[in-house]
Amino acid sequence: FNENKDYILLALASRFGKTLTILEYVKRLVEDGQFTKEQVYLVPLSKNLSSNASFVVDYDDFGYNQHFNILRDISLFKNEDKIMEKLKSELPDNAIVIPVTDEADLASNTQISVSKIEEIKSKYNIGKQIVMTGTNVGRAAKIFKNIPMEDICYIHTTYTEILEMGGDVVKRNVINVQYNVSDFDQD
Repeated sequence: FNENKDYILLALASRFGKTLTILEYVKRLVEDGQFTKEQVYLVPLSKNLSSNASFVVDYDDFGYNQHFNILRDISLFKNEDKIMEKLKSELPDNAIVIPVTDEADLASNTQISVSKIEEIKSKYNIGKQIVMTGTNVGRAAKIFKNIPMEDICYIHTTYTEILEMGGDVVKRNVINVQYNVSDFDQD
């Protein structure tokens, strides 16, 4: 992400590698001297539990613990008090938090979820905020509804664009199935 903006909205197609892209991005923020390893905490903050878990698994498997910290076992499914309690117990006073909301179009964009994210932003030093999805960027963007568009780094990549880049891309077979709705029973 070549724009130096604090809010990042990613609409990246399935199979893009969103999780590893973000882990690599945070690593580079530390390598470039914007933050120190001791300060930075990536906080996977989504209602999609498998997405949150993917960040932790890839963080461990690919050795990102050498570059920055990650907060484990946190979810927007927890009530606000539990989330704030976990952050308070695990984050040092000088922590720079990078919340990342993956699959942000799946329930993480509701008013209840957004208010939890806003509570975190009001209490902690936020380095960057990342919101991403592979399907419905309109819903995901609700998390940034009070942020002017010029303050958001927005990147959109389609599956077709990934194919055009070449390399080892999982190819999808498209089948054109013809059917007549009137053939279906009303049951």
